[in-house]
Amino acid sequence: MQFPDAHGSFRRKIGILMDPQPVVAAAVTAAVAAAATLVRSVWAFARRPDRKASREIDLLRPKAAAWLRRAAAHFVGKGLRRQFLLRYSLDIYLQSLYRRHQRLVVPGRVELPIDRCYIPLELRAGQMTEAIQLLSKSGTILLLGDPGTGKSALLSRIIRDLCWKARENKDRARLPVYLPLQHIGPILSGASGTAASPEASFAVLEKCFERLTISPMELFDSGGMLRTFATSQKNGLVVLLDGLDEIAAETIGAVEQFLLDLDQYLSSSRGSNLLIIASRRQALDFAPRLTGGGIQNLVPVELKPFTPAAIYSFLLRWPYPPGKKSSDEARRIFNQLRLNSTLVETCANPLALALYVNHDQRLRDLGPGNLSSQPETRAAFFSDVVDYLMIRTRSDRVGVRSPNRPFRQARTNFFVAVVDHHIRSREPFNAISEKNILRHAAALVKDGQTAEQALYELAKDTGIIVRNDRDETWSFVHRSFLDYFLACSLAAIARKKEIQRLLIGPLKSDPLRYLEGFYLACGLMASRNSLHLQTVLHDLSNSTFVGRYYPRAMLEAQAYFLPQFPERIRFYCNWWQQNQEDPVLFRDLVAVLVDYEQACAALGRKAEVTVVGELGEFFESTGLTALQVAQLDVDLAMKIANHDNVHSILLATSPEDAIVALYEPTVGERVRHEEVVRSPRLAAIVAEAALRSSLFSNSLAPPPRRSFLGRATLTNSAERWVDAWPIRGTRLAGTLAIALPYVRRCAAASQAEFPHLTVLSYIRPVRRLRHEIMFGDPRVGMLLLSIVVLADVPLWFSSLHPWQLALALLPLAVLFLLGFRLLAIAGILSLPSRKVLNLQPEGSDFTMAAERRVRMVSGDRARLRRWRWGDPRSSDGPIVAVYVRKFPFIWRRFSPVLGDKALSLTGGAVVQQMYTEDVRKLLRS
Repeated sequence: MQFPDAHGSFRRKIGILMDPQPVVAAAVTAAVAAAATLVRSVWAFARRPDRKASREIDLLRPKAAAWLRRAAAHFVGKGLRRQFLLRYSLDIYLQSLYRRHQRLVVPGRVELPIDRCYIPLELRAGQMTEAIQLLSKSGTILLLGDPGTGKSALLSRIIRDLCWKARENKDRARLPVYLPLQHIGPILSGASGTAASPEASFAVLEKCFERLTISPMELFDSGGMLRTFATSQKNGLVVLLDGLDEIAAETIGAVEQFLLDLDQYLSSSRGSNLLIIASRRQALDFAPRLTGGGIQNLVPVELKPFTPAAIYSFLLRWPYPPGKKSSDEARRIFNQLRLNSTLVETCANPLALALYVNHDQRLRDLGPGNLSSQPETRAAFFSDVVDYLMIRTRSDRVGVRSPNRPFRQARTNFFVAVVDHHIRSREPFNAISEKNILRHAAALVKDGQTAEQALYELAKDTGIIVRNDRDETWSFVHRSFLDYFLACSLAAIARKKEIQRLLIGPLKSDPLRYLEGFYLACGLMASRNSLHLQTVLHDLSNSTFVGRYYPRAMLEAQAYFLPQFPERIRFYCNWWQQNQEDPVLFRDLVAVLVDYEQACAALGRKAEVTVVGELGEFFESTGLTALQVAQLDVDLAMKIANHDNVHSILLATSPEDAIVALYEPTVGERVRHEEVVRSPRLAAIVAEAALRSSLFSNSLAPPPRRSFLGRATLTNSAERWVDAWPIRGTRLAGTLAIALPYVRRCAAASQAEFPHLTVLSYIRPVRRLRHEIMFGDPRVGMLLLSIVVLADVPLWFSSLHPWQLALALLPLAVLFLLGFRLLAIAGILSLPSRKVLNLQPEGSDFTMAAERRVRMVSGDRARLRRWRWGDPRSSDGPIVAVYVRKFPFIWRRFSPVLGDKALSLTGGAVVQQMYTEDVRKLLRS
């Protein structure tokens, strides 16, 4: 749906006067008032003898009449106001909010379309598996996640979904309201004399909304928009508050009370209201009442890091430059990441993954000689990214010499000084006052330039910092950059007293501000061969208060051959075994032990401590499989599990992890076909991996070697896909013969684990190549017919008899059919069967271009009819369906949830090219 322009015509500007619905409402109100007046007159005439009977009645009657007038004015005015907001202000507001959250900006001048690059995030919470399911709730949700895990991207996706639904159905609209909590803190400070109450907290929300949203948009008479929607039984508010962890320590108590009171107001209102609070988990230590019973029915959910499957999906969706196939680039970068466990863990963070891909593409554009400079640690990765951003604009200009090291160092020193001053101050986190940032800008000023001009030039060149015009503060585009410059400051410590002061001071009392920067500082000190790194790690490992950070610090530094490393790691493994309540510590221990074993293997040494020896017996209790512990390294997983075959490792883990492990072709080559025949589940895993990875599918079904003439014998009547012409007689055909019957017997929940294979079971193939050329794709058939007809045009003007013309037409048709057959075998002519089997995948733009023939929509059972006239559109409802255009303006539905049993070959070719998450929605909606 295209949103209309905010600056519409004069008719739109005065929609309240031109729209007939408010006029009708006014007429109805006048009629009701007249009827009420008539009834009142009749009642007064009937009760006139009683006027002298009681003096008390005479005194109460005016008060009652005034109360009735106020009640009537309230309800009538409320209805008219709601109609005005729905018809005028709501359109402009939703349009502005929808466009504001259209793209995600990645440092380095990369803008990612959120609708294309968003990956459904998984949650650690009850029955909800996808984060978008938050919209099905009411009440208060606490959304937790580390920096860069996708909290802001998820909130943007929720906002766009709400805007879309509100445009589709205004009468039932839930109004999305997005506000950063750091902007609410100053308003709370200004209202410190006001007693805390639910009404006062909602007034603060309205004031902040008015200042940050309504005033810049200049919406007419929309001051009570929030209250109108919050109290309307048909509507509701979805308030999204981001950045609880960015609140200053001295104001977090007031913000906590504000959230408690706001929850009470929204819960007691009549609307279907939802409050979503996004924060890092560490912030809860400073706001204990949020999870300590202060909010009834609070639903805390935590965003999981990207799984390997999610990383691969993100790589497929990245907007690569023209000429680069997304499937090839995704496989190359994915295999490159798997070689380094530190980067794999780092890139489980969506922001870090986006920065890594952007950095990789930049190195490839510079030429093959720069590929050897790929970073191997998180600290090295951020150092490369920041060094590039410091000179990005200048080095990108043609003919401009790249600035030298002193130039980059001057800019880096400025950021380090600003962050060091900011982190020690009481300013809200990542909200740096303009006065403080200008104080350090003197080193950037050129001749004839002011400090303000130098600061704006730096912001434009690097893209690392931005100015917030609303409160005149500066902030980093993401806190990861703030953490990096803090790490540069911490890595410069040189005295033992400073080290001890850091460990027993800020790192203990304020980990929200210091912890990520400390981890990065360990990596920077290792890359610089700092003599003080050993002292830092030694004191950290012996600290009672912050010792649990030692495994992660060692993983960042990769200083595994320092004295006492095996001893200290054993100590923390034993410490975790006694408690087993710290999942973060367990994850860090596993990661550092796996990386240590790989480092020892590369150096030809025997590892003194191993992940199996220290934690092997606890994998089952923590729910981790050998493949997950080994981070999808099949060889290491076989060693951990003490198995000598691949299929046992693949069957012991989740289907998703096994499928992603098979993206590496060498793993698939080690899966014996005899094991596939014996295990239907393994066959389903292999088949699903082939339908997702074109490289793997082509290794299972190499290009067909067929004679120019001849007729193959069809051998399998039960599973028609086994005899399909692209895979007949290949390993992929034998795998599908086992996998398709298995997936048909599975329950719906199990089928969602193999979405592409399940969709394949609904598609009826055309087994012979010549039949598919003529009847498989109507466009190819019409092209063949048109060529034959045009070739026969000269014969029509001759004096041939009709039967002579038919005889001349037949050999031409056969000749062109044989030509099309050769083109299809060579892969020049792309037919639906090869797309369905992922043997000839299309680019990511294929599904966008195919919207004229196939569309995925959502709705309820009543609206998703089997046949539709006209373009299908989405509506409110939980069911997802695919519509395939059969004839001009006529579409047919496919939805397994609604009982549909067949999908056309051309429709299946488009569905199989969709992203896996979208196909899975089709099966389990």
